[in-house]
Amino acid sequence: MFGHIFKNAIKVAVREKTSLFWSFIFPIVLATFMFIAFGNIMEKDELFHEIPVAFVKEEGASLGLSYMLEAMGEGEEAMLSVQTVTAEEAQKLLDDKKVEGIIYEDGCKLVVLKESMNSTILEEILLLYKQNETVMMDMLASSTMQLAEDAASVPGDLEELVKGMTERATYYKEVHFTEGSQNKYYNYFYAIFAMSCLFASFSAMSSIGRIQADCGALGMRRNMVPTHKMLTIVAEFTALLLIQFLAEVIALGYMALLGMDFGSRIPFILLILFFGVSIGLAIGTIVGSVKKIPEAGKVGICVAVGMVLSVLADLCVGGLKHQLELHAPIINRINPAALITDSFYSLGVYDDYGVLFRNVATLGIETVILLVIAYLMVKKSRYKEL
Repeated sequence: MFGHIFKNAIKVAVREKTSLFWSFIFPIVLATFMFIAFGNIMEKDELFHEIPVAFVKEEGASLGLSYMLEAMGEGEEAMLSVQTVTAEEAQKLLDDKKVEGIIYEDGCKLVVLKESMNSTILEEILLLYKQNETVMMDMLASSTMQLAEDAASVPGDLEELVKGMTERATYYKEVHFTEGSQNKYYNYFYAIFAMSCLFASFSAMSSIGRIQADCGALGMRRNMVPTHKMLTIVAEFTALLLIQFLAEVIALGYMALLGMDFGSRIPFILLILFFGVSIGLAIGTIVGSVKKIPEAGKVGICVAVGMVLSVLADLCVGGLKHQLELHAPIINRINPAALITDSFYSLGVYDDYGVLFRNVATLGIETVILLVIAYLMVKKSRYKEL
């Protein structure tokens, strides 16, 4: 009997165009528009890029600094993007915010508009040079070769010294301790997953209505069949879980094609989506079990619940979830949308799975509680014989 109910539930679910839209089309459309809106910002907001800097050469100054900056601006993993210009051009570039700072060869001076992470890195680079300047000058003085533009004409010892200084400076490059991205804009895309999981409630609401006699002729006929209500609910729930989970996997693949970095912990991402869909279906099941509310009213409740929970998880207003964490953390601990987004974020921030498993366990417990309540509500229903 379970297999028969499961198979019929699949057939009915794939014919419901409204539910299929919210499950398959809506997250893809929303992700597309959000990627268009945030794509360039996300690209500029990476943790580390080459630092643009203006370099002003001076007559009679040491050539060691010039060579070191050139070395740091070469290769695929260059730290600096150096423009050699006059003092006037350098100041204009700095005023227009096209460079992070100006390095003057005479006196090894640095000028920046404001303190920042990049300005600190530039300061450390110059400090590194000053610590090795004496050794570098001694090498130049003892060499019979002249420092030229071509690195091939540089004395071997000097070249090795500069290379070592460059390698020491790469300490400041971005290092990933976890998989995935820590970009703050990814939270909006995580919230899309949360919303689409919660909107699975529409299909569950319709499904539970089809087994209630007061919701239509189909419900009347199904109540005449001597099948246990729990078996019916579980079979319908499992069928919808399969379809909705497939929809989330498709959305995940689409976002990956857009260029989002979800890392290599795909099995854990699928685990999050599985329990996210489960709680969405459970919400729809309990809403559909409520008596004396028309179907349009139940749809409105599902929309309201999904939207409110998603907004609290930062879908529309960035920073709202953080404020709740400061002033009312219990909301984030029970809000399914916040649990889903936190689980995604934890994969990119933490090197363990403590937060992930805690959130997934909470989602599982909430799902079971809601399903038990829905079952009790449906089980106690009694209908008068006509």
